[in-house]
Amino acid sequence: MAKHKPRLPYGTYGNMRAEWMMKNRPDEFQELKKSRKLEPYLRQWQDEYRDYAEKIYKRLEHYVGITDELRQFCYPMYLFKIAKLEMKIAEICRRNIEK
Repeated sequence: MAKHKPRLPYGTYGNMRAEWMMKNRPDEFQELKKSRKLEPYLRQWQDEYRDYAEKIYKRLEHYVGITDELRQFCYPMYLFKIAKLEMKIAEICRRNIEK
């Protein structure tokens, strides 16, 4: 049976950072946890990267062809392009979070 990894409560980007820290900076992660600064730290990451992702999305949506016309006349393609763009944004954010 596959081991299910519990989801952390910090949002998509806060969770990405927490998982990266646990793997790559476990001492820093534990120190933040012991000092009770982990939650504010990860919530700040979540807020900053959510805003960053929204800015990227707004900049790129028209560039990749996500338009109201596409939504109206070819909804499946519209959803496909949104999913593809969201995956790209998550990858961009993941690369930045892992620095």
